[in-house]
Amino acid sequence: MLNILEIRATEASKQMNVEMQKLTEQGVNENKLMKKLTEQTTQDTKSMMIISLISAVFLPATFLAVISSSLSICSKAEARSSHYLDLTSSFTLKTETC
Repeated sequence: MLNILEIRATEASKQMNVEMQKLTEQGVNENKLMKKLTEQTTQDTKSMMIISLISAVFLPATFLAVISSSLSICSKAEARSSHYLDLTSSFTLKTETC
C-alpha cells in the first residue's frame, strides 16, 4: 500500500514539474515579447521628440510670418524684415524655454 502511494506521489510530482516548466517557458516568451515592444516604443519616442523639436523651432516663425503678411496686405504697410526677425527670434526663444 505504501508503495502505491509513493508511485502516485511521484507521478503527481512529475506532472506538476511538467506544468511548471510550461509556465516558465510561457513567461520567458512573454518577456521576450515585452522587450521587443519596449525597444519599439523607445524608437517611437525618439522620433516623436525629433518631430516636437522641429515643430517648436519652426512653428513660431511660421505663425508670425502669416500674421505679418496678413497685416501687411490688409493695412498696405511695408513689413520690415529686421522687425520680423527680432520678433520671430524672441518668440521662438520664449517658446523653447517654456
